[in-house]
Amino acid sequence: MKSTSCEISFPNNPSGVFYSGQMLNGLVALNLIKPKTVKGIYVKIIGRAYCRWTSGSGHHCKSHFGEEFYLNEKTYFVGDDDGEVILAPNQYNYTFSCVLPISLPTSVEGNIGYIRYSVAVHIDKPLWPHQRFQECFTVIKALNLNDEIMLRCPLVKEERNTFFTCCSIFCCKSGSLVLRGSVPVRGYVPGQTIDILLEINNRSAQSVHNFFIQFVKYIQYYTHANSTNTKCDKTIIKSTTCSGCPRNQTKTYVLSITVPSVPPTESTSNIVRVSYRLQIQGSVGCFHEDPVLVFPLKIGTYPILLCDSSQPPTESTTENYANQFESTTLLKSAASPNVPTENIDSIDPPTYEEAISGSVETGFRPSYPVFRRSPSYAVKPES
Repeated sequence: MKSTSCEISFPNNPSGVFYSGQMLNGLVALNLIKPKTVKGIYVKIIGRAYCRWTSGSGHHCKSHFGEEFYLNEKTYFVGDDDGEVILAPNQYNYTFSCVLPISLPTSVEGNIGYIRYSVAVHIDKPLWPHQRFQECFTVIKALNLNDEIMLRCPLVKEERNTFFTCCSIFCCKSGSLVLRGSVPVRGYVPGQTIDILLEINNRSAQSVHNFFIQFVKYIQYYTHANSTNTKCDKTIIKSTTCSGCPRNQTKTYVLSITVPSVPPTESTSNIVRVSYRLQIQGSVGCFHEDPVLVFPLKIGTYPILLCDSSQPPTESTTENYANQFESTTLLKSAASPNVPTENIDSIDPPTYEEAISGSVETGFRPSYPVFRRSPSYAVKPES
């Protein structure tokens, strides 16, 4: 049995999910089996963005890294930098608290970088390395999609391709392949379904074998603010396929992809930024260029309530979203952080679910709000 054990918990929020602007309260339970001489015991609350990658190879290999701190709080429980204290075998309980600044960006875990928040307890022992116990937690920067009126508008993309048919002597131009896709709104939250209307008018002599639909997350890493030295990490979050369109025919497909637990769009960090795209690609083959439609989408933490862009914007149902923690009560589950509690028939409070991927280094997966019942923005083909 180890002579020292330590447990870090968040009694008022067991899920460890907090919004920026909220109060972080925690408990440290330190258990000593044997007497221990220490210089001090302290807790550090760290919020940090970090990335690292390499370019080139061999002697030309170069490392790039970026770092930015958002939180760096240190509080002593026992002792300080000088002197020594002898602790008898016992269980020691300590509390800590910290106001999370409203400007904190959302937790993100990527392949070569992250935005990560943690609580670490350090035991500073004379002439020995520190003992360190760490617990990560999730921070979410609220992103209410109702605050941007343009997100309520449909997004339509069209691609026109002309192919050349070649015989042994000459090439001639065939008719056009027109690919038109649309989504009803431009912003979604995890748990919502993205409905896609895909219309194909193939007057060319080339058949489209099938279509690939992908929901893609892009994480852009920077070495510092306004840096041109960047690295992009592309991850296909979800994908589906549908049949193609034979030559000289028309087809219409209504497709859907459900947004899983992913971080909201992040553009406030100088080191790690997150964006999303929906991509539709037709497979033509025969050395022809495949038609592609790309839809930039915003992922938020509160769904669009008004999808009819012809109506004037109304007061946001989460106008005081960043400060709601003082005036609202906890949701049905004590493990859930506070969110707006307006009585909206079409929306159930979110659950907080672990991301589909996490940190290889720590094994930690941030949790994000997932709406299992929320407004639907279904698309319908024109009759």
